[in-house]
Amino acid sequence: MDELMVFLGYFASESILAIGSITILLIGLFSKLRSRYIGYFAASIMALSAFVVPWQGWLAVQVRSLSSTVRPFFSFCLSPDLFSVYFKFAIAIAMLIVILASLDYVEANFEAVGSEFYALMCFATLSMSFMVSAVELITIFIAVELTSIASYALASFDVSTPRSSEAGVKYFLVGAIATAVSLYGMSLIFALAGTTNLFGILKAQSETSLHLPLLILVSLLMVMASLGFKAALVPFHAWVPDVYEGAPTSVTAFLAAASKVAAFGLLARFMLYGFSASEELWRPIMSIVSAITMTLGNLFAIPQRNIKRMLAYSSIAHAGYMLVGLSSVGHAEIKFMMGEGALGNTDVAMTGLLLYSLAYAFATGGAFVVVLVVSNIIGTEEIDGYAGLSQLIPHAAWALVIFFLSLIGIPPLAGFFAKMLVFASAIYSDMTWLAVVGVLNSVVSGYYYFNVIRQMFLLPPEKKQAIHRTTPSMDAALLIA
Repeated sequence: MDELMVFLGYFASESILAIGSITILLIGLFSKLRSRYIGYFAASIMALSAFVVPWQGWLAVQVRSLSSTVRPFFSFCLSPDLFSVYFKFAIAIAMLIVILASLDYVEANFEAVGSEFYALMCFATLSMSFMVSAVELITIFIAVELTSIASYALASFDVSTPRSSEAGVKYFLVGAIATAVSLYGMSLIFALAGTTNLFGILKAQSETSLHLPLLILVSLLMVMASLGFKAALVPFHAWVPDVYEGAPTSVTAFLAAASKVAAFGLLARFMLYGFSASEELWRPIMSIVSAITMTLGNLFAIPQRNIKRMLAYSSIAHAGYMLVGLSSVGHAEIKFMMGEGALGNTDVAMTGLLLYSLAYAFATGGAFVVVLVVSNIIGTEEIDGYAGLSQLIPHAAWALVIFFLSLIGIPPLAGFFAKMLVFASAIYSDMTWLAVVGVLNSVVSGYYYFNVIRQMFLLPPEKKQAIHRTTPSMDAALLIA
């Protein structure tokens, strides 16, 4: 019984995703079911996984109280703590939204995409769950690469358009470079610390055997660069606009919401679990990268005429905001994440980062669902094509307003409280300048968000059309978001 509880504490939601992914492939191979029914099955798997995650978190806490004779599976590779539970829940909900929004796209292109589309989505969610749970370098690398492989395939899934293939190739090439840099950085960390476990690396930094701050910084920069590619941090962001524009919109929603949340979950765990003792090395770098990322993201979003490119640059800016929270935490954050109840700035910074990840995933995922709705019904991704959208698809227009206001940080929406917490954490950490930069960037971002709102509500539609109704699956995706 104890062994069963340990297994479920580690792998409850992951087991559902793994079995579900394989089942979807087998259904597509041996059955003639319509794509919509396979999609419903995939959505059910994702919903069940999301439902199981909180229970898995409770069970993980119980596992800690078991007898010391119980041997955890893959000892010291995965940490089923509340930190990972939070991110896994956010990822599963974001992917549920994406799958529901993809039903119409897959049904219209089922001969080309088949059931493999849903299987890859579930496999990607599985690997992202391991990403945010991993506390060992080799496990981290494998989880990241599994996520990347699924992402490359999904980005180039629309074989009918050259730009989708181009997006997949660009994503793959940049990802290959990031992989090489990551491997070199991890090997250097192993050479310095003599272990691949994050807790062992942290312990090595406090011992006399590890007094090489320059080499630590170099290895950290390499791994940060690789994870910065996944999280779309400046200067590793150049792939984002082209890939987001070229990939199928449902895949773009996956990359912008779930994939980015997973990347930040891994980045936070890597820095705080493995290198909190060296925060004086990486904290100044992260704060500067944060300011540059949010500023360039917002400035480049302003002139965009394609809404997917605009949201791509917007996602870069929000990566900068999330980095404010990570830049504001230090050594004491381990106590908070391990459930020992640290006080003060720890609670503000980590709570802000966690809340921002969830608010961002819902708002950005929801915004791309609206883009998918408009693309399917009106056939445009240009911002000018959103003129009069409030008259053509009223509920989609109002939903987009809510998502944009949350991304700006307007109260009482979740985005406001998330930004308030991360900016407050910067002030408490004696980085008032970073909070000021964040507030100014939030004001700047209002320009391009309100430009789309102006198009939808103040300008007439280009052609007079009847009010359009969306499918139930789209409505469900918007409602969840």
